[in-house]
Amino acid sequence: MSALDVALEVQNSLKGNLPKTHQLLAMVSRLWQNAELFQSNEMRPANDPNERIPIRVRMLNDILKDMEKNFLVQQVPAGFYRNILYHLDEKTRQFSILQEAWEHCELLASNETFQEVLSEVLNSINSAQVYLKAGLDVFESIVVDKN
Repeated sequence: MSALDVALEVQNSLKGNLPKTHQLLAMVSRLWQNAELFQSNEMRPANDPNERIPIRVRMLNDILKDMEKNFLVQQVPAGFYRNILYHLDEKTRQFSILQEAWEHCELLASNETFQEVLSEVLNSINSAQVYLKAGLDVFESIVVDKN
């Protein structure tokens, strides 16, 4: 799993006709920056056999595994995945939970459901971004402690 791949998937899922995604795109930009730092500073040495330290690889795996948990939402419509990164079908590239909420709002002429789901997605992206930043901080503190 690659932090950059996750950030790219999130970014690609926001492309389309859904309104009010500018907040999400700004948050994805920060997620992308942290993922890029994480990938270059931490993942690169883990992939080099000459620099590979088993405990460090274990920590990286834990961070990546737990980062994906940030994309689990508590309440989703029936038939949707709790992990918002997954799509219901190959035709839908956007976050299917956002698409469904938007279609529901158009039917009811109400913006409330969409705002709730938008908030859930924003919180997920923000949590992942903060989690990656914290992971970077852990590795930086280890390097500082060794010096």
